[in-house]
Amino acid sequence: MSIINLAGQRFGRLEVVSLHGRNRHHDALWLCNCDCGNTKIASIQHLKGGWVKSCGCLERDRIEQARTLEAIQNRFWKKVNKDGPTMPRMSTPCWEWQADISKRTGYGRFKLSDGRKVSAHRMAYFLTTGDDPGKLLVCHACDNRPCCNPAHLWKGTHLDNSHDMVKKGRSKKR
Repeated sequence: MSIINLAGQRFGRLEVVSLHGRNRHHDALWLCNCDCGNTKIASIQHLKGGWVKSCGCLERDRIEQARTLEAIQNRFWKKVNKDGPTMPRMSTPCWEWQADISKRTGYGRFKLSDGRKVSAHRMAYFLTTGDDPGKLLVCHACDNRPCCNPAHLWKGTHLDNSHDMVKKGRSKKR
């Protein structure tokens, strides 16, 4: 049986370098370089089936990322008071940010481990939905800027936020 040459092909973080030999079932084994710098020997079935995507570093990175996200969540939610006021038109209380609040904007700020500060309500939205809003706004249904209650937050454009402001009578009269 002829062997399909996989040299140069990529599977996840692995790039196939050369044929390494055969396993006890006579399946071709391939030497692969992982993006992290380690090597891995894998069968064509495992590579093409998607069962092997790295030397093992991908799973280690996923575990570390989960630990890091859990640590961020713990640190973040400790700074939130879930017994805040219940604003007009809202059936649940605001969860108010208790740490750094911008004097200029009134929004809470959360400091990441790399020193960057992000808006607390945007971080609350991300932590509860897993969705990075990107360039979109995270708007408050409660109109309470320190609020981090995910039930009060929604993703929208500047236009969406402006329409919400007008609808609620918060726009400046001309």
